[in-house]
Amino acid sequence: MTRLGADLTTGLRWPVANNPPNVSRSYAWYCDSLDDVPFSERYQFQGDPRHSPYADTDATGASFPHGYNWFFDDLRNAATNATASWLAFDAGRIKDGWKKVNTGGVDYGRGSCHDVGRLMAWSRTAITSSEALYTTLTGFSNYYLSLGGDVGYDSANGFANSIPMDGAPFGLASDVYENTITDGNGDAALRGSLKLVRSNTGSTSAALRSGGAWWSKPWLGELYPDAVYAAQWAPWGNLRAGTAAGTASLIRRDAVPSGQLPQGTTLVRAYARLQDTGCTSFFNIGTSSPHATFHHQYQDGQNGTLVEDGPELAQRYGFPLSTTAAISRPFGLALDGSGLQGSEFPYTTEYPRFAAQLVRRFYSHQASANLVGSGLVRLQQPGGARGGYIVVNGIDKTTESGSAFIARYSMLSLTHSYFAAGLPGALNRVKQLPRVQILTPTLITELDNPATIELRWSSAWRRWDGQPYTTSHPAGFAEDESALVYVLLLSRDGGREWTNLLD
Repeated sequence: MTRLGADLTTGLRWPVANNPPNVSRSYAWYCDSLDDVPFSERYQFQGDPRHSPYADTDATGASFPHGYNWFFDDLRNAATNATASWLAFDAGRIKDGWKKVNTGGVDYGRGSCHDVGRLMAWSRTAITSSEALYTTLTGFSNYYLSLGGDVGYDSANGFANSIPMDGAPFGLASDVYENTITDGNGDAALRGSLKLVRSNTGSTSAALRSGGAWWSKPWLGELYPDAVYAAQWAPWGNLRAGTAAGTASLIRRDAVPSGQLPQGTTLVRAYARLQDTGCTSFFNIGTSSPHATFHHQYQDGQNGTLVEDGPELAQRYGFPLSTTAAISRPFGLALDGSGLQGSEFPYTTEYPRFAAQLVRRFYSHQASANLVGSGLVRLQQPGGARGGYIVVNGIDKTTESGSAFIARYSMLSLTHSYFAAGLPGALNRVKQLPRVQILTPTLITELDNPATIELRWSSAWRRWDGQPYTTSHPAGFAEDESALVYVLLLSRDGGREWTNLLD
């Protein structure tokens, strides 16, 4: 057990719980292979790197070197450069946020304070290791990254002032427009930046290094000050909002007084929007010199046309699609992404390049033959051993296409991609499921307390309606039937409960 705080009289989980949050569990991994350590336990992902307790994640760590969060703070400000005081970190990697956020030449501060590179690596590795099928819905894929608690909206999607909220959590009497996604809209005092909770008890003087107001550190699980645990957190799991002593309010990350931070640290704003670079970081393919990576493009007012498997989407699923559709965010696998690689992109030891191939196109794009409006991409791990499939759609944004269409089209393209990924000869192909049909008994079979019931069924290597999976599947296509396992179940109440017929 580890203890939080200096109170040695509380913090018992057993036999009688007494302020249990004052103790926490610690874990150690012992494996015969580093590959056996879960990805979630290899890296810090979020929070202050100075709070990472594991020696094997520091700059010289034997297991997962440089596994600390690179993007919480760069440990240097206008007053002090403290990087030399922290030998566990590489000063060249740690930064005031992942990727500066800049729109239209206006600097909106920094990007995410989380370890975006590792979070993206976790996601793509999960997809490729499990050889899964995944869709990014539509628009700029991986444009946002939230680990919870974010509120906000882009003005491009119809919310000119972001999201209206009660002002009480911010210590304000009037309603506010909250935005942790971007700096572009919302109330000026609140918009832009992840928020932290700060108590309204204690001094806020920047000159003080201790004794100041408490502020939350959620990456440590520190969500409340000890003084209000019994009166507020224990009975109802939250803090009282307000401005008086004993209450707390949400503040922007850059509003934490520097006097309550270590030397060299001044927190800057952090956002839940990765902008253009998120998709490049997620796929992690291509080269930085010359710049040739996965990327979307802004093509407002442009269209795409059904091509290749696109007509199948329009004709074989009972969902009408226009031959030409508004597509404002097409993509390519080797586009010039100058300046649009993530901060982790140059570190190929920690982030070895994946490979991607375009498997099927659904929509082309009028701007260029190198652009895809909608299509299926195979993403493969370094070495090509395992790979998954990602449906990428550049269909127009919500205000033009509508949420209902985007949702239905995403499901439609994902369903067809499941079939397309099962074509013979495809790398990392997805094995297809058969169409199983019960032959006897039928709905009109008369059963009058028989001693036995003959049950017969057939399996056909077709989709649910008896048609070929795709028009590209060869005649007579079939999987290995010996790989099928049948589990016979009976329900007496319309499917609420089931009985295994074998036992």
